[in-house]
Amino acid sequence: MNNEKQGTLGELDKECLALFDRLCERRSVLPLAHLMHGWPLVDQSGEARQRLFYVLSELRRWHRDNLKSDELLIIDEILLILADGYGITDSSLPEVSGR
Repeated sequence: MNNEKQGTLGELDKECLALFDRLCERRSVLPLAHLMHGWPLVDQSGEARQRLFYVLSELRRWHRDNLKSDELLIIDEILLILADGYGITDSSLPEVSGR
């Protein structure tokens, strides 16, 4: 893996950890459960990163009222890292029924 991708993974992990800490501090169970479905990354595969993108997009879309503004900003930053660093967008995700 090249240094640029390692840096992106480090940045991704740092942002996810910051979100995790905030959600734990508030004991915000629903958003925390969403985050834990995609992070920590079980491997470095594209599928793992797509899963993280999907669960955080869904959290932001359907449970926005359970998030504070700083948490939304962190989620946006994570989604941006995934989009810029790996080219993951809503349109690159596999179709899921009911989505």
